[in-house]
Amino acid sequence: DFRYGAKDFVRGSPNRDHVRKIITGSTELWTSDPMQAVNYVESHDDMALADVLSMRPDKDGRRISEFEAGMNKLAATLVFTSLGIPMINEGQEFMRSKRGISNTYNKGDEVNAIRWTDRERPIASDVMEWYQDLIELRRSNAGQAFRAVKMPSPDYYTWIEPTNTRLLGYVVNSPRKHEGNGFIVLLNTDTTEQHMSFTLPSGRWKLIGDGNRIDVNGLPDSELMAGPRKISMKIPSVSSLIFMDGF
Repeated sequence: DFRYGAKDFVRGSPNRDHVRKIITGSTELWTSDPMQAVNYVESHDDMALADVLSMRPDKDGRRISEFEAGMNKLAATLVFTSLGIPMINEGQEFMRSKRGISNTYNKGDEVNAIRWTDRERPIASDVMEWYQDLIELRRSNAGQAFRAVKMPSPDYYTWIEPTNTRLLGYVVNSPRKHEGNGFIVLLNTDTTEQHMSFTLPSGRWKLIGDGNRIDVNGLPDSELMAGPRKISMKIPSVSSLIFMDGF
């Protein structure tokens, strides 16, 4: 459920109803608590994520673009800001490709080997830093909000859903009902820059993630915003913004 729902959403599918359910640990689908869900977008079987997201007709993800990298980072953002157990496949974090082949069990090392030099590609290196930042956030004291074993309350995640179905936002742990901080995650899977308007909840908020880097102390020049109040945020195409409360 998570694997295909997340990959479809970052590629522009209007499947927000399903995505909301996987973000909350699939508790409305089949789990009795989030810890029964393993959330991932790439595993050992089927195509590598870089190949799935490739815009090339042959789906060979070895030739990566900034647009494809943006979709990869959005997929990772979904994995690490959802309830449940996050999982990534080795090499996913630097856009490893299996040349667009969907079933490589009999292709040997020529296709299946992990090539560590792939990390040195500038775009791949940028994606890997985003994964590292997401993991650090998830493991931090503030990030305990995403590690709830049980759903603290039905409104633990609340949703921001503009008319454009390629946009989705969610407010997590605000007001705080679990250990960790409050968060707002805004996702734009559209091919153009978009604005999202919503009510900033009570608290003291800063931008900590801009789709490139995450800093739990607040990104440079991040404005301290006090809620509640109405705000509008500009989100670059195929990118995300993450805000945190508690400053």
